[in-house]
Amino acid sequence: MKEYLKEVLDVSGEKFFILNPMIPNMDSNKPNFIIGKKSLIYTGKFAKDWNSDEILEAFAKIVRTNPDFRLIVAGDKFNLHPENPNFKEEVTQKLKTYKNVDWVGGVTREEVQKLIQQSDIGIGWRNNSLNDSLELSTKALEYGALGKPVILNRTPMHERLFGSEYPFYANSEEEFISCITQSLTNDDIYASAAETVYKVCTDFTFAKTYERISPFLWEAKDKRIRLVFAGHDLKFAKMFIDRFASRTRYEVEIDQWKGHSVNDESHSTNCLNWADVIFCEWGLGNAVWYSHRVRQGQTLIVRMHLQERETKHYLKFNYDAIDSIIAISPYIRDEFVNNCGIPSDNMVMIYNAVNCKKFDLEKYEDTQFNLGITGICPSRKRLDRAIDIFEKLKEKDSRYTLHIKGQLPTHYPWLWKKEEEKKYYEQVFKRINSSKWRDSIIFDGFGNDMDTWFQKIGYILSTSDFESFHLAPAEGMASGAFPIIIRWEGCHTIYDEDFIFENVDEAATFILKRNQVMGPNDIDVRTYVRNRFDIEKIFGDWEELIARLR
Repeated sequence: MKEYLKEVLDVSGEKFFILNPMIPNMDSNKPNFIIGKKSLIYTGKFAKDWNSDEILEAFAKIVRTNPDFRLIVAGDKFNLHPENPNFKEEVTQKLKTYKNVDWVGGVTREEVQKLIQQSDIGIGWRNNSLNDSLELSTKALEYGALGKPVILNRTPMHERLFGSEYPFYANSEEEFISCITQSLTNDDIYASAAETVYKVCTDFTFAKTYERISPFLWEAKDKRIRLVFAGHDLKFAKMFIDRFASRTRYEVEIDQWKGHSVNDESHSTNCLNWADVIFCEWGLGNAVWYSHRVRQGQTLIVRMHLQERETKHYLKFNYDAIDSIIAISPYIRDEFVNNCGIPSDNMVMIYNAVNCKKFDLEKYEDTQFNLGITGICPSRKRLDRAIDIFEKLKEKDSRYTLHIKGQLPTHYPWLWKKEEEKKYYEQVFKRINSSKWRDSIIFDGFGNDMDTWFQKIGYILSTSDFESFHLAPAEGMASGAFPIIIRWEGCHTIYDEDFIFENVDEAATFILKRNQVMGPNDIDVRTYVRNRFDIEKIFGDWEELIARLR
């Protein structure tokens, strides 16, 4: 539902809070997940889209070969059938007369709970017209909370909750019958499915829901912390800005600078007078200005990347007024401490962040033959190396393609004016245009669609001479793409050696070999990046830093 509303309303969704369907708190004693009386249970209303008639007809077929199976049915509410005015009478007759069907009619919730406990598997099979529904059945959760697996339609929502390998999905009568037979005759599959559903359902209890929502509800009671983000380029901080703005305990203002040392003095002064906490994104003129004006009781945090090493604004900082300086990698931290003389006790290391959920989309087929590189300007990004890797692979297998994402160098007048830069790109583009494989080198342009672009990318290339962090490999991993990093100084302090290669030959050889032997023992890059760089984790580090400094 959240993703649907984000799309319909065209918003980021940062201010949404998911209030899930809820079930009563579960018994502290874990169920045994054992098949008992070989009985199924259906509780709820009778309706066309609820497959009421189809369930009874399918069960009648099952009983012919499995006479010990039973179906318990609880409920007495009948919806009007749009095509069958006799629907209620016909279903009622079947409930009363079909073999091994025990219809108990309408009963209390407590009685329903007892019936579920006495049964083995719940029925949540519905008409396929509901497969796109965004509603999660509380009936399914109630079955699972009591240790019973449930037969459900295979839908994107159910797969997201219970996994694509959950054994009791049914989208046809044949699959429904197979699920029933398998669930009541195979102890191992039954136990595994029951435990899967049970674990999922634990997150939907009143207690768990309160645990999630209470900070969101009660934080508004506390005094709101006023945050100012100041800098000329806030694109790397935007994810954090949006997160803080979405939390009721914070108020956020932006002090947008026009350059490294160019600001609206009046607006900056107003921000300074208003703020409790000031974040200077990039340690440039913004950090100089605020560090010489911040007052006692305010908190000043500066985040440094790599560019600051050359601009030398750090020489003008008032370090006594700066509470903390964030470096985005261990290498960057050591660079500023050892080579720039920044006090080490001022420095903390917090990685850049990736919105892993945004990039976790289904991959297209054959992505293992698609290389991707994002951001090819300036020349230190080394597009030529990416082409080298592509050509070495193309010589071995014609299916390889290279996808290039980002602005062309002609988009940047300051860059195109530099003779060395212009000469480099002219040579690279000439090489592409004269290549026999030029049709397999695809320029995908610039756009805010990185998440969908990565759906077709199997390998994300980082071929730069140097980087401060390089988010592209992390974003690629969040999508399931494997990172290929040609070693640049400090990359090993951010990414594991499994992803780092000494040269293009080594990288190409690895890709060819991996594509031949890829299997279940391959590195789970999605899990790797989620544990290391996910926004939920990194934002928590930022909040923890604020709390500690205040």
